[in-house]
Amino acid sequence: MVKDLLVRGFDDEIHSKLGNVAGKMGVSLNSIVKDAVDKWLETNSQITKKHELIMYTDNEALKNLLKSMSRIAQNDDIFNACCGPKDHIGMQFLTKQGWFNGTVEPYQKFLENPNAFGRKILEKIGEKVSKKQLMVLAFLTGDLAEKQSVPKSVHFCQWYDKQNVEGITHCVAHAKDILSANFEDTLHLFDTHDQVFIAKKDSLYKMHVTRENIHKLFLN
Repeated sequence: MVKDLLVRGFDDEIHSKLGNVAGKMGVSLNSIVKDAVDKWLETNSQITKKHELIMYTDNEALKNLLKSMSRIAQNDDIFNACCGPKDHIGMQFLTKQGWFNGTVEPYQKFLENPNAFGRKILEKIGEKVSKKQLMVLAFLTGDLAEKQSVPKSVHFCQWYDKQNVEGITHCVAHAKDILSANFEDTLHLFDTHDQVFIAKKDSLYKMHVTRENIHKLFLN
């Protein structure tokens, strides 16, 4: 049965522009709107796969970030998990908020063999996931960068990418442990993630790092 759809914020100007486009294409305005809705539903019905890096400037920024994320992630369709050293303030906060702790003990094994340890974490979390969408906040990359090196973090994240894990994984790290490394190593770490963010105070900034052709310096 066909239903009427009321779209709030769909003012006369937008309606007029869409009407002109529809006229030029020889289709109805309703068909354009339906096509847009169909594409949106198709995109958002798929299981998300994202691997992102979030750096924080200090503990205050991290706490503000985690408070906001915990509040938003309280969704019946999301399974919230975290992993990392138990003495990390991020792990302590999230476990108190009821997030599933996917860390395998003894944690020291992670620093000895990150990939093998990471596989056990994926198995532990995979056994518990019972909801449509997985959200993981991982403090492993940051801990590896702090206690060993950013290149070790790069290799671990490259391995993780190959596991093709469904869901959203946020690698969380202290900015000083990442940005104080060799610049090339830092770029490699950025490149292993879909997006890179930095949390400062109560704000989140998205970083855009892309390879460009020199001629763009001469363009508007």
